[in-house]
Amino acid sequence: MPRERKATTLSVTESPDRPLEAIRAALGAGGHDLGAILVNRLTADSVHVLVAFDPDGAQSWNREVQHRAYTETLTAAGWRPLNLELLVLLTPVPLDADSGTFTATWAIEVAGEDSEAVAEQARERQLDPAVTDSTWTVTDHLGRPRTVYVQDPDLS
Repeated sequence: MPRERKATTLSVTESPDRPLEAIRAALGAGGHDLGAILVNRLTADSVHVLVAFDPDGAQSWNREVQHRAYTETLTAAGWRPLNLELLVLLTPVPLDADSGTFTATWAIEVAGEDSEAVAEQARERQLDPAVTDSTWTVTDHLGRPRTVYVQDPDLS
């Protein structure tokens, strides 16, 4: 027996979860049936978003096929989803960032035995004026990461 779906309404004081709305919109624009897709955060304050094929709550042989299609659609829309076959995981997806807000992450591989010493060495390399280029992962307010290569224009 199919389960009854309950609509979620927002009170006047609640604000919509813009990243979840964007994920749903991307899936809808990709031609997926939004009535058969669950898009939720793992918990209310989680940066982990789960996307799952759920036609009327029934078990489906088609789940793996649908999750592959969702993964392709979300990848094309700029996210980096992880297809776990039973569900699709997106992380990190910010809770409440404004449009135009980005997180930039610089990464470097540093050998060492102590995490504090390695962090100090990475920071020294980051501030070294001889380092003229770097690679950053820039994530927008909806949780879509992009790799950006930056080169010092004065030294190129």
